[in-house]
Amino acid sequence: MIHRLFLFVAFSITGLLSSAQTTTLHLQPGPDEGQDALLHGLDSEVDHNWGGIDQLPAMAWTFQGVPGVVRSALAFDLGAVPPGAQVLSASLTLHATDRTDGFGQHSELSGSNACWLRRITSPWNASTVTWNTQPATTTLHQLALPELPEVDDDLTADVTQLVQDMVDDPANSHGFELLLQTEEYYRKADFAASEHADPALRPELTLTYRVPVPADSCFTLRAEGLSGQDAVLHGLVTEVDHNWGHATQLAATAWTFQGVPGTVRCVLEFDLTHVPPDATILSASLSLFAYAQEDGFGPHSTLSGSNAAWLRRVTSPWDEDLVTWNTQPGTTADHQVALPASTAPDEDYLDINVTQLVQDMVDDPLHGHGFELRLQTEEYYRKLNFWSGESPQPSKRPRLDVCYARTAGVAAAAPVAPALQVYPNPAGDRVTIAPPAGAAVDILDAQGRMVRTFRASLAPFQVEGLPAGTYVVRATLREGMATARLVVTP
Repeated sequence: MIHRLFLFVAFSITGLLSSAQTTTLHLQPGPDEGQDALLHGLDSEVDHNWGGIDQLPAMAWTFQGVPGVVRSALAFDLGAVPPGAQVLSASLTLHATDRTDGFGQHSELSGSNACWLRRITSPWNASTVTWNTQPATTTLHQLALPELPEVDDDLTADVTQLVQDMVDDPANSHGFELLLQTEEYYRKADFAASEHADPALRPELTLTYRVPVPADSCFTLRAEGLSGQDAVLHGLVTEVDHNWGHATQLAATAWTFQGVPGTVRCVLEFDLTHVPPDATILSASLSLFAYAQEDGFGPHSTLSGSNAAWLRRVTSPWDEDLVTWNTQPGTTADHQVALPASTAPDEDYLDINVTQLVQDMVDDPLHGHGFELRLQTEEYYRKLNFWSGESPQPSKRPRLDVCYARTAGVAAAAPVAPALQVYPNPAGDRVTIAPPAGAAVDILDAQGRMVRTFRASLAPFQVEGLPAGTYVVRATLREGMATARLVVTP
């Protein structure tokens, strides 16, 4: 029976791969290159080196009646990974020893043989290290490995974060230490070392990394004013046609209102029109700040179950002054982001990784109109609630942090559509929309319906007669499609 452990670490890599080449390394050193040793804590062995045997145990046992603890250390040569590299994935595989002599095979004679895997922070040498000279370690980002009930259980662990720590701090990173979580005899996990006669059973580390492209620009937006908008979508039967675009809260909830069940979602959008259409989004993080007050929708709640939520891309235009539950925009589950359940009623959700969602918005602006937040299980009583862009505290308004780079080599191969110039914005009676003269320009309302179409010129365009609200300006150019947001005031 083979048990494999996959501990998924929060590293978002989708959307980054086009900006730099990735490199994968597979390391499985043999006796000459391998750096591993066991650390024998039996009183008679604490000064003896055990770096040349073919087993790597983590155990607590008795040796001729005398208790002793054994740990192991192993390291891989990461010199080929350049400084500053981002480790996209890294997995460590340890193969169960096939030998019954020596320290023997896995055992749970007295209890679980689950182990810790820790980063070693001081230098050591496999040929000289002993229990009494064992290197220092840190519990930062340590991995809890599962118990191994069968004698031939191999182990594969996701060590992405530990390897990233090693790349970021090589002076204080010298491999892994393996030790039991409970060092009480009789418990044992024993694996093949780099000295094992069968090359396939030696420890192996596989990692994929990239060297990030320096960002051309980084910026921060708030869901307020011209830089963004947000609205609540209230599904209570009496509210489905009412606009909730100026509430101070952004709720995703399923609740009862005076005994009547209702579902609430919310939408928010940031103005990304100045991001070049050929940009690669290197990072994008959304921060939402908890509404911990008892009024309105109130604080987060898991009264009846998990309030875990989905964050999805909105695919059709909407206007915070007009949108309702019955006119809510379309969304897609493509690359949706799962938000975990809250752990406290006042928990902020900071730096949510939305890199791929923002990349999708930049790549397809006609179908990129912000984010929708909804519960994963829309059954009362469950609730997430955050401050909106109308919060009286500017620091509590939703925030989007973005860094991007122009894709190397692409701009020269394909023309880039210039950004539209739309001014004044907001506009009351007329506005100048300035793509190249003669370009076809469409004006779309919050429901995606075309309300005006014309040929661009430098003459101001009359918006008088258009209902107040938010519109999408779309220009068809030789280089491609360009869009901008237009706000029409009463």
